[in-house]
Amino acid sequence: MYKNLFAGAAITALALIPSCPAPLPIATFVIEAIGVTVGVVAGVVCGQLHECDVPQVGKKARRSHGFTTLARRQVILPPGVSEHAMDECRASMEGQSVTITQTASHFGTPLTYAAVSSVVFIIAAHLSCRGRWFFAPLLFGSAIRSLQTSSHMEGFTGIPAFWNLFICIYIHHAIAVLFIESFELPSGTWYERLYYAYKIWYDPQRILIWNPMPQVPGSIKASTGEVGFIVQRCTKAMIFWLLQLYIISPTFISYFQPQITDFAPSRQTYIRRMLSKDPISLVTSQETQLRITISLYWIWVDLIMLDTANIILSILFVSILRLDSPEDWPSLFGNPLNQTCQQSVQSNPGPRIEWIDKKSLLDWLEWIV
Repeated sequence: MYKNLFAGAAITALALIPSCPAPLPIATFVIEAIGVTVGVVAGVVCGQLHECDVPQVGKKARRSHGFTTLARRQVILPPGVSEHAMDECRASMEGQSVTITQTASHFGTPLTYAAVSSVVFIIAAHLSCRGRWFFAPLLFGSAIRSLQTSSHMEGFTGIPAFWNLFICIYIHHAIAVLFIESFELPSGTWYERLYYAYKIWYDPQRILIWNPMPQVPGSIKASTGEVGFIVQRCTKAMIFWLLQLYIISPTFISYFQPQITDFAPSRQTYIRRMLSKDPISLVTSQETQLRITISLYWIWVDLIMLDTANIILSILFVSILRLDSPEDWPSLFGNPLNQTCQQSVQSNPGPRIEWIDKKSLLDWLEWIV
């Protein structure tokens, strides 16, 4: 518990420092180039979807430097539309294409950094404890760079926050597995060891049983339980979003009817205004209800978004890629009816955490120093 707390606090503080260590300049340049290339290709494809809504008579296309460029279009102007308006439409279309290209190219950068860090994690898992230190700068530098460049995802609402959460958990998990607990892969063929490293790559909840060698992908076959797994997950996501779109959100808007003034800068303070005797800055009962409801509403929205992401990834890895089994992807938050107390958990920890090295807090602090 304490090692997780201190490691999480240390790596979170490190991620907030602008001058934190990053990969070597050559590696940084290569990662940026890959991310920009992937994003530019996606942006060019998306940019071709934006066209002016005018009748066209002919269109010529030609290839130049590997990109598709459209020749000057010969168009018939509708009545009342001038050539100047057409030029503004073309300029607007080109500006939208450039914006989409830049957004997509920047979006690929944090993904590329995370992919590089994940590959280095799998490589380091095959090495000895001393050999892992040589890959630590690239492993954690790439992950931290992914955190720093997550602002490039701002075009997608909510994605940067969830991405930062994902990377912070991953960094903490990598520190615990590779360096604090010094977990070593069991003996086996190179393919089994590679698949084993993949299985522990992102398992911070310790859901899997790490001691025995897991089944390789070739031995994982489709079953009737897999169909039930997909139906159950899709039904759960559908119920959540139907509740959100047709019951919870409309009820919230119709009851409170929020206005711009409810979120004005003068409404940011709450306790100070409660203690104030100024009649202009009084706290109303509707404002109190709105604050309480929004706090619960944010929790609900985060729950369904995280659970939906977990459902999508579980279907991808279980049914499409067939790298995992349904048992590897339990529900993210579990069933609240099955909750138990901390005492019962400590009395029956289960076999899946028996291999964890029971270092004392003093030994762990000595390791850090």
